[in-house]
Amino acid sequence: MLQAALLTRIHHISNCRSLSLRKEKKVKRERERENVSMATRQGECALVTWRVKRERERENVSMATRQGECALVTWR
Repeated sequence: MLQAALLTRIHHISNCRSLSLRKEKKVKRERERENVSMATRQGECALVTWRVKRERERENVSMATRQGECALVTWR
């Protein structure tokens, strides 16, 4: 009788540990997904920032070209 109760208790503890480990793994996977998602969003933000910067540089070059043309016309 005592042996059966002891085995039942050991089995219960084993199941609890197993559930706990599964929960930990699930939480870890969810965090990894969130980190990947965050990294993706940050990457997208960096890409948008880079595109905006590139567009501004083009605008600045275009503006400088126009100013150069105006200066050339004025000089002539």
